[in-house]
Amino acid sequence: RFLAMGESDAELDDDDVGKGSDEIAALAAAGLSVEELSICASVLDRLHQAHILGTLDANAKCLRPVRKALSLHLDKTFAHLPQKDAIDERERKRAEKDRKRERRQRQLEDKRWKENA
Repeated sequence: RFLAMGESDAELDDDDVGKGSDEIAALAAAGLSVEELSICASVLDRLHQAHILGTLDANAKCLRPVRKALSLHLDKTFAHLPQKDAIDERERKRAEKDRKRERRQRQLEDKRWKENA
């Protein structure tokens, strides 16, 4: 079980361990323990709270190792998010296609109107 934002130093219940045995095995294979992951989540939560309160500058020199370590994971996470420029491009192409279709329909209507006149 991961710590939620605002939750700190929570203990794992026996039920939590049974439910996530595959995840725990994966952590163990990576050389991590559930406690280490909980501590990491707790530290990140406290850093976030300090940043919100304005007591910590996220660009502080002492946080450089944290930023470097997180950047590796953030890039992978960010890659899974939809990119705004790609979405804008798809919307633009769809709108362009709709305009062309409407133009062809108007031209056909005009042609029919002229033929009937």
